[in-house]
Amino acid sequence: MLTVAVVITWLAAGYRIAISASRPRTLWRFSFTSVMVTVAIALTLYEFRTPVDHYLGVRALAGLLSRLVINVGIGFLLVYLHALRGKDVPTRALTGYAMITIAVLLTLVISWSAGSFRTRELDDLLESPSASAAVYCLVFWSFLGTGLAMTARTCRQRWRTARHADPGREVSLLLTGSGAMVGLAVLILWSVSLVMAASGADGTALNAVGDRLMPGAAGLVAVGVICLLVVPYLAALWVTGRRWRALRPLWTELVGRYPQVHLDLQPSGGPLTRLQFHVERMIIETLDALRIAPAGQVPPGVGGVDAIAGCLIAESAAGSGVRAAELLDHSDSRDAEVDQLILLAAAFERLHRVAA
Repeated sequence: MLTVAVVITWLAAGYRIAISASRPRTLWRFSFTSVMVTVAIALTLYEFRTPVDHYLGVRALAGLLSRLVINVGIGFLLVYLHALRGKDVPTRALTGYAMITIAVLLTLVISWSAGSFRTRELDDLLESPSASAAVYCLVFWSFLGTGLAMTARTCRQRWRTARHADPGREVSLLLTGSGAMVGLAVLILWSVSLVMAASGADGTALNAVGDRLMPGAAGLVAVGVICLLVVPYLAALWVTGRRWRALRPLWTELVGRYPQVHLDLQPSGGPLTRLQFHVERMIIETLDALRIAPAGQVPPGVGGVDAIAGCLIAESAAGSGVRAAELLDHSDSRDAEVDQLILLAAAFERLHRVAA
C-alpha cells in the first residue's frame, strides 16, 4: 500500500515540477512544489528504510532522514498556506517559519542522537520507553499535526467557494482535505498508543491501525494534487463528448442536405483537441446550414426550437419565407448559442421519430 502511495506522490511531484517550470515563478507555486517533492522523498526513504540503512551502515538513519525531509516540507507548507491568504508573505513571517522549522530539525537530530533507535522510533518507544524517543516523536507529531490541521482547515474553507465553479479544484480540495484529516487521525492513534504504553497498557494494536492508514493519507493528498490536472481534462472531455453526441443527428442531416457548408479540414493533436475540433466544426457547419435552410411562411413572433425543427422536417421550398437561422434566439454567449443548438437537435430528433 505504501509503495502505491510513493508512486502516486512522485507523479504528483512530477506534475508540480512541470507546472512550476512552465509558469511564472511565484512564492506560493515554489512552496507548493517543494511540499510535494519533499513528501515524495520522505515517503520513499520511509518505504525503503531498511535497504537505505543497510547501504549507509547506520541503523534507523533512513527514518531520521525521512522525518527531516518531511519537516522541511511542512515549513514550505506553512509558507504556502500563508501565501494563499494574501498576495505577499512578509519577510518577518518567512523568517519565523524558517526558525521554527530549523528548531524542529535540530530537536529531532539531537533527540535521535541521544536515543538508541533500532527500527522505527515509535516501535522502539513502545517496547522500551525513553525520554529522547518521546521528545523525538512528540515534536515531530506536533509539527506535522499543525501542518495537517491548517491544511484541512484551508481546504474546507476554500472548497466552499470552489463548489460547482471549478470541478478540478473542488475535487482536489476535497481529497487533499480528506487526506489531511486521515493524517490527523493517524497521529491521534499513534499518540494514544504512546500514552497507553506509558501507562503500562498494550498500544501496539492502535499503532498498527495508524500504520495501515498512513499510506492512505499520503495517497489522498497526492491524488488531490493530480486531480488539478486530470479532472479538468476529463470534465472537458465529457462535456465535449456530450455535445458531439447531441449535435450529431442534426448535423448529419443538414450537411447531407447542404454539402456546400462542409469544411474539409483535418484535426490534429490529442483526443480532447481532436474532439473539440470536431464539435467546433459541427457547430459552424450546422449554423451555416441553418442560414441556408428555408423556414417557410412563419407567422411573426413564432420561434423556438420546436418551430425550427418542424420547419426543417417539413423541408419548405427553397425560395419561401425566412431562413431557419433567423428564428434562433440571438445571444452574445457562445455557450448559450451551443446550448440552443443542442435543444434544436433534440427537438429535431424527437419530431423526426414522430414523423417516421
